[in-house]
Amino acid sequence: MSDRPDDDGDDYKRIFGLMSEDDRMAFRVFVIISNTEAYDDETKTAQEWFVSWDALEDAMPFLIAPDDKTLLLELFSRSPPSWTPSTALKDFEGVTLDNDGKVTKVFLRGKNLTGPIDLTKLPQGLQELNLSVNRLTGPIDLSKLPKGLQALHLYSNRLTGPIDLTILPRGLQWLSLFDNRFSPVPTRPPGFAGTFSS
Repeated sequence: MSDRPDDDGDDYKRIFGLMSEDDRMAFRVFVIISNTEAYDDETKTAQEWFVSWDALEDAMPFLIAPDDKTLLLELFSRSPPSWTPSTALKDFEGVTLDNDGKVTKVFLRGKNLTGPIDLTKLPQGLQELNLSVNRLTGPIDLSKLPKGLQALHLYSNRLTGPIDLTILPRGLQWLSLFDNRFSPVPTRPPGFAGTFSS
């Protein structure tokens, strides 16, 4: 940051962090110098911190939402060979992007993928995820799927444990979980009108 004010005495900056409606890590940050009341009505309900300019600088990396590439690299414990930090996102195997370069589809059916997966940090623009017919293991958490997800196919893996299907995206139309090792075997979620197989 340029033109940094002094940090001496009581010269602190009032920082308001507002979580976005979809509860992601992106924050809207409002900086108010001295007694300037330059915030809108919405910020008045936010929690308030008083921090020095240096502290704000240190915090900024944590206030920026990870990009789609970073999120995909955290999906698997063992990523596909083409999924590397040095590879352009458009060259990730099985990944479809929209005109803005955002991930809308991941199709990795039958790619011999192994190990656990983390479905709690998927790209927010993702509409379809197909990881079926692999050897993925461990429990899964479906409580934080992208709100726009329409299809989730995880059948024919080695996924285990109980699974909570009470918090699913409203627009989800296909949910395929059969041929895994869930216990108990999941049943159709109440109110789910889409295609369900377990």
